Amino acid sequence: MFGFGMLLGPIALALIAYVIYYAVTGSSRQCRIERVRDRKALEILKQRYARGEISRTEYLKIREELET
Repeated sequence: MFGFGMLLGPIALALIAYVIYYAVTGSSRQCRIERVRDRKALEILKQRYARGEISRTEYLKIREELET
């Protein structure tokens, strides 16, 4: 019984450390993905406005929605 308890402690500690690591890096990774996606959307919006596909009013409205 003493040997099993000594094995369970480090495993539990490693599991807790992994959960904390995943919580921290997983959320920051998701934020980076969202920022890249938002930048791409803004670039597409700028291109459409430059080509004259959308009006200035539409451009400003969509840009505001993307930035919030």
